[in-house]
Amino acid sequence: RTRQQTYLSGYAREVNESAWPFLTGDVENIRALATAVGFHYKFLPDQGEFSHPSSLIFLTPTGKVNTYLERMDFPVMEVRLALSEAAEGRVGSIFDRVVAFCFVYDHTQGKHTIAAQRIMMFGGVASMIAVGSFIGVMARSRSRHAEARASSTAAHASSPDSALNPANPRAELVSDPLPSSGHAKA
Repeated sequence: RTRQQTYLSGYAREVNESAWPFLTGDVENIRALATAVGFHYKFLPDQGEFSHPSSLIFLTPTGKVNTYLERMDFPVMEVRLALSEAAEGRVGSIFDRVVAFCFVYDHTQGKHTIAAQRIMMFGGVASMIAVGSFIGVMARSRSRHAEARASSTAAHASSPDSALNPANPRAELVSDPLPSSGHAKA
Protein backbone atom coordinates (compact mmCIF):
# COMPACT_ATOMS: atom_id res chain seq x y z
CA ARG A 1 0.00 0.00 0.00
CA THR A 2 1.41 3.42 -0.94
CA ARG A 3 1.59 6.35 1.43
CA GLN A 4 -0.87 8.23 -0.81
CA GLN A 5 -3.41 5.41 -0.45
CA THR A 6 -2.87 5.41 3.32
CA TYR A 7 -3.62 9.12 3.60
CA LEU A 8 -6.58 9.05 1.21
CA SER A 9 -8.18 6.10 3.03
CA GLY A 10 -8.41 8.24 6.19
CA TYR A 11 -11.10 10.46 4.68
CA ALA A 12 -14.76 9.87 5.51
CA ARG A 13 -15.60 9.80 1.83
CA GLU A 14 -13.81 8.23 -1.11
CA VAL A 15 -11.19 10.45 -2.73
CA ASN A 16 -9.80 9.80 -6.19
CA GLU A 17 -5.98 9.46 -6.21
CA SER A 18 -5.75 11.99 -9.04
CA ALA A 19 -7.36 14.62 -6.77
CA TRP A 20 -4.29 14.67 -4.51
CA PRO A 21 -1.08 13.86 -6.35
CA PHE A 22 1.90 12.90 -4.22
CA LEU A 23 5.27 13.98 -5.54
CA THR A 24 8.00 11.41 -5.32
CA GLY A 25 11.59 11.50 -6.46
CA ASP A 26 15.17 10.86 -5.58
CA VAL A 27 16.95 12.56 -2.67
CA GLU A 28 18.65 15.23 -4.82
CA ASN A 29 15.41 16.35 -6.50
CA ILE A 30 13.47 16.37 -3.24
CA ARG A 31 16.22 18.42 -1.56
CA ALA A 32 16.32 20.87 -4.50
CA LEU A 33 12.54 21.36 -4.43
CA ALA A 34 12.45 21.79 -0.63
CA THR A 35 15.30 24.31 -0.77
CA ALA A 36 13.68 26.23 -3.63
CA VAL A 37 10.46 26.79 -1.67
CA GLY A 38 12.08 27.20 1.76
CA PHE A 39 10.70 23.97 3.20
CA HIS A 40 12.77 22.53 6.06
CA TYR A 41 12.90 18.94 7.21
CA LYS A 42 15.17 16.74 9.27
CA PHE A 43 15.94 13.05 8.97
CA LEU A 44 15.47 11.08 12.19
CA PRO A 45 17.74 8.04 11.88
CA ASP A 46 16.27 6.25 14.92
CA GLN A 47 12.84 6.19 13.28
CA GLY A 48 14.03 6.08 9.67
CA GLU A 49 11.68 8.96 8.82
CA PHE A 50 11.77 12.62 8.01
CA SER A 51 10.42 15.13 10.50
CA HIS A 52 8.75 18.14 8.96
CA PRO A 53 5.78 20.40 9.55
CA SER A 54 2.46 19.72 7.96
CA SER A 55 2.49 22.43 5.30
CA LEU A 56 0.72 23.86 2.33
CA ILE A 57 2.88 26.05 0.12
CA PHE A 58 1.08 28.26 -2.39
CA LEU A 59 2.83 29.49 -5.52
CA THR A 60 1.95 32.34 -7.87
CA PRO A 61 1.48 31.56 -11.58
CA THR A 62 5.10 32.71 -12.11
CA GLY A 63 6.40 30.23 -9.52
CA LYS A 64 7.06 32.58 -6.59
CA VAL A 65 6.17 31.34 -3.13
CA ASN A 66 3.09 33.24 -2.05
CA THR A 67 2.00 31.78 1.27
CA TYR A 68 3.02 29.09 3.75
CA LEU A 69 0.39 27.48 5.92
CA GLU A 70 2.16 25.29 8.45
CA ARG A 71 -0.25 23.71 10.89
CA MET A 72 -2.09 20.53 11.65
CA ASP A 73 -5.38 21.77 10.25
CA PHE A 74 -6.02 24.12 7.36
CA PRO A 75 -9.04 26.39 7.85
CA VAL A 76 -11.03 26.71 4.64
CA MET A 77 -11.01 30.54 4.71
CA GLU A 78 -7.20 30.68 5.02
CA VAL A 79 -6.76 28.22 2.16
CA ARG A 80 -9.20 30.15 -0.05
CA LEU A 81 -7.46 33.44 0.72
CA ALA A 82 -4.05 31.94 0.02
CA LEU A 83 -5.30 30.43 -3.27
CA SER A 84 -6.89 33.73 -4.29
CA GLU A 85 -3.76 35.76 -3.50
CA ALA A 86 -1.52 33.24 -5.25
CA ALA A 87 -3.74 33.21 -8.34
CA GLU A 88 -3.55 37.01 -8.51
CA GLY A 89 0.23 36.89 -8.14
CA ARG A 90 0.19 38.79 -4.84
CA VAL A 91 2.78 37.88 -2.28
CA GLY A 92 1.93 37.98 1.44
CA SER A 93 2.07 41.21 3.38
CA ILE A 94 5.13 42.37 5.30
CA PHE A 95 3.31 41.43 8.50
CA ASP A 96 2.92 37.85 7.23
CA ARG A 97 6.64 37.69 6.48
CA VAL A 98 7.59 39.04 9.91
CA VAL A 99 5.35 36.52 11.67
CA ALA A 100 6.76 33.68 9.56
CA PHE A 101 10.30 34.85 10.39
CA CYS A 102 9.65 35.02 14.15
CA PHE A 103 8.25 31.49 14.49
CA VAL A 104 9.96 28.19 13.78
CA TYR A 105 8.60 24.66 13.59
CA ASP A 106 9.74 22.56 16.55
CA HIS A 107 9.61 18.92 15.49
CA THR A 108 9.96 17.77 19.11
CA GLN A 109 6.76 19.57 20.11
CA GLY A 110 5.01 19.18 16.77
CA LYS A 111 4.11 22.86 16.55
CA HIS A 112 5.46 26.32 15.83
CA THR A 113 7.24 28.07 18.64
CA ILE A 114 8.58 31.57 19.07
CA ALA A 115 12.16 31.87 17.87
CA ALA A 116 13.59 34.23 20.49
CA GLN A 117 16.85 34.76 18.61
CA ARG A 118 14.98 35.70 15.44
CA ILE A 119 12.73 38.11 17.35
CA MET A 120 15.83 39.77 18.85
CA MET A 121 17.42 39.98 15.38
CA PHE A 122 14.26 41.55 13.99
CA GLY A 123 14.07 43.98 16.92
CA GLY A 124 17.73 44.93 16.45
CA VAL A 125 17.30 45.57 12.73
CA ALA A 126 14.09 47.54 13.34
CA SER A 127 15.87 49.63 15.99
CA MET A 128 18.80 50.33 13.67
CA ILE A 129 16.42 51.41 10.91
CA ALA A 130 14.51 53.66 13.32
CA VAL A 131 17.67 55.30 14.71
CA GLY A 132 19.16 55.68 11.22
CA SER A 133 15.95 57.25 9.94
CA PHE A 134 15.84 59.64 12.91
CA ILE A 135 19.47 60.70 12.35
CA GLY A 136 18.81 61.16 8.63
CA VAL A 137 15.72 63.28 9.24
CA MET A 138 17.53 65.41 11.83
CA ALA A 139 20.58 65.92 9.57
CA ARG A 140 18.37 66.86 6.65
CA SER A 141 16.38 69.29 8.81
CA ARG A 142 19.58 70.88 10.14
CA SER A 143 20.94 71.22 6.60
CA ARG A 144 17.74 72.89 5.42
CA HIS A 145 17.82 75.35 8.34
CA ALA A 146 21.47 76.20 7.61
CA GLU A 147 20.67 76.79 3.94
CA ALA A 148 17.71 78.98 4.89
CA ARG A 149 19.86 81.07 7.27
CA ALA A 150 22.59 81.45 4.66
CA SER A 151 20.18 82.60 1.96
CA SER A 152 18.46 84.94 4.43
CA THR A 153 21.79 86.52 5.43
CA ALA A 154 22.84 86.85 1.79
CA ALA A 155 19.53 88.46 0.89
CA HIS A 156 19.78 90.83 3.85
CA ALA A 157 23.38 91.81 3.00
CA SER A 158 22.50 92.62 -0.58
CA SER A 159 19.48 94.76 0.30
CA PRO A 160 20.09 98.50 -0.27
CA ASP A 161 19.15 99.41 3.32
CA SER A 162 21.54 96.98 4.92
CA ALA A 163 24.25 98.33 7.18
CA LEU A 164 26.47 95.58 5.77
CA ASN A 165 26.17 96.93 2.23
CA PRO A 166 29.10 99.30 1.54
CA ALA A 167 27.13 101.04 -1.24
CA ASN A 168 24.57 102.19 1.33
CA PRO A 169 25.20 105.88 2.03
CA ARG A 170 23.56 105.52 5.44
CA ALA A 171 25.88 102.70 6.50
CA GLU A 172 27.71 103.60 9.63
CA LEU A 173 30.86 102.15 10.95
CA VAL A 174 30.24 100.31 14.13
CA SER A 175 32.89 101.00 16.72
CA ASP A 176 34.22 98.30 18.99
CA PRO A 177 31.85 98.27 21.98
CA LEU A 178 34.64 97.12 24.28
CA PRO A 179 37.19 99.77 25.21
CA SER A 180 40.68 98.84 24.25
CA SER A 181 43.00 98.15 27.15
CA GLY A 182 46.01 99.04 25.10
CA HIS A 183 47.43 95.53 25.31
CA ALA A 184 47.88 93.49 22.21
CA LYS A 185 46.46 90.02 22.31
CA ALA A 186 48.55 87.07 21.25
